[in-house]
Amino acid sequence: MLDKPFSGLPTNIKEQKPEAVGVRIIGEVDPRTITREVFEKSPELLFHGSRKPINFSPEFNYGSKEYLTASSSATLGLGFYAIADRNEAINYSNVRPSLSGSVQRDVAHILPYKARMLDLRRKNKLNENAPVPRELVIKWRERFLADLKTKTRTESTESMLEEFQDEWENEYTEFLNQIVTKNREVDLRTLLDTVRYPSPSWTALFSDFMREEGYDGVVYNEGGERKEGRGGASYVFYNLSKIGTYENWNKL
Repeated sequence: MLDKPFSGLPTNIKEQKPEAVGVRIIGEVDPRTITREVFEKSPELLFHGSRKPINFSPEFNYGSKEYLTASSSATLGLGFYAIADRNEAINYSNVRPSLSGSVQRDVAHILPYKARMLDLRRKNKLNENAPVPRELVIKWRERFLADLKTKTRTESTESMLEEFQDEWENEYTEFLNQIVTKNREVDLRTLLDTVRYPSPSWTALFSDFMREEGYDGVVYNEGGERKEGRGGASYVFYNLSKIGTYENWNKL
């Protein structure tokens, strides 16, 4: 029998904080050196579902109307989104109905090569996300605030859209200040606040910021597009020179 009531774990044992996988280089084999059959069977093959075919190339503008109306995703920054599960990519294309009524479902097969990715999934629990490293959070706030200082309005009377944008940016500034000053730990989508704000202007800036910091993209769990979807990690590429279809990689 115990002499004293059990008081829990020893005070010197602390719960381990979630830690991200961290930097990974994905794409070990040069896609220009393999056959189409080997390309399609690669364990690193990724898929991008859209409601109409996209003419992908390393110079592709993922901020263009063509891409946004076909794929319509900027929750983790403006970039090219892919997933390792082809069925989930099909689910994605199925839930993106065409605004014009013309539907041509398409799934692009993509292979990365030497892409330096920041994998924000938890090390010991890959189906969950870890917080964004604090150093990166602080740098992102500095980059965002610096960009705000350079913005000017061309007209004396601002449009309603510009007024909304100013309001969102002011609210987002306060949000970032709270995260940094209160030392809060947040995951990527919370950091970008893309739950409250659908495709805000700073998603494009974040893509530039990540490239400036030496990252070609991120890996992050967003979940499935449908209830029956299995979900899985999203691979978001901000540097398109690191990915391509078989045709892109093998152009003469």
